[in-house]
Amino acid sequence: MITNKYNYEIIQNIIEFYKLQPGVKNNHLDKLEEYLVVLSSFISDAFNDLNEIRNSEVIDNYEDIIDVLNSYINSVSEEIKKIFLDDSISITPLLYDDQFNLNEIQIIEYYKKINNGDQNEMNLSEYINSLENSLYDKAFGEILCDLTLSTIKEINSDLIIRVEDLM
Repeated sequence: MITNKYNYEIIQNIIEFYKLQPGVKNNHLDKLEEYLVVLSSFISDAFNDLNEIRNSEVIDNYEDIIDVLNSYINSVSEEIKKIFLDDSISITPLLYDDQFNLNEIQIIEYYKKINNGDQNEMNLSEYINSLENSLYDKAFGEILCDLTLSTIKEINSDLIIRVEDLM
């Protein structure tokens, strides 16, 4: 589990690295730290929500897991618009009607789309394969939590790198 202390240490290490770089101004460092703290708060909230779901007796409401991912993506998307003015990054949440129950196949297809199919862009293929192999099994919910956690980590890592690239 990733804690706030762990996230804070990572952010501080990144900031310390850039303090040593020639030509980096304090206002750039302040902005970088601000963005990293915001991104860190989003991932912490998502992890806490997933842990609550995981700690329930039975994980059978897959919409709750997808809602965690959607909430994270929506929060991150708002920040991305502020950071990257050119719309170079686009993450699409899974849109579904509350009256429409998601089934396992739709969820798998959504994660395949996020992973960019066979290109394994987000390194999620192993989790997706496990999810496919546990279709209609009790383990599906647990694996879906793991997949969602990995997806959020991958999105977060990509965003941190892109924010750092702005320096």
